[in-house]
Parts: sequence; C-alpha cells; structure tokens
Amino acid sequence: MVAEMQTHLEKAPGTSTQWWFNGGWVSLKNQLAEEIICEIQANPQVSIRSLAAKVGVNTSAIQRHIKHMQEQGYLVRQGSVTRGSWHLLLTRL
Repeated sequence: MVAEMQTHLEKAPGTSTQWWFNGGWVSLKNQLAEEIICEIQANPQVSIRSLAAKVGVNTSAIQRHIKHMQEQGYLVRQGSVTRGSWHLLLTRL
C-alpha cells in the first residue's frame, strides 16, 4: 500500500516538463509522457485504450510509458485493471 499520496499536480512556472517529486525536480524529456500525465490528471479512471486514442499513439506505447513511470515511482494504479484509478505522485509548482 502506498502512503501519503499526492492527489493533485502542480507544474513548475515557465516550464512544460518539470515536476516536483520526492524532494527534487524531475524533467520529463518526452512530450508523450507529459500528455499521458495531463490526461490522467483530467481523468484518473482513464483506460490505456482511451489514453492511446486521446494522444494518438498505439496502446503498446502507452503501456511502455506507464510502466516506466510506475518503475520510477511517479504513477501508481489502485484498484482493479477495469475499475481502478491512477494516482500521480508528481507535483507541478
């Protein structure tokens, strides 16, 4: 179980891809990752298939980016695959 999860995102002023995470700045070097985060922020229950349609890539690309974000600790899935929701642990200031 994940403790003390942040439920909102805040972006660094004047940047498009810098986020606060675990006491330091994180730079997302990939525009697709930024788009995925924004879509999850707008709808935490969004499916991988819906994410793929919204950002215009195939589902395997979404899965690859989500897996990387989960490995880094930026993103957590809670609940089941079909009825769960995403929780972002990044903060934009």
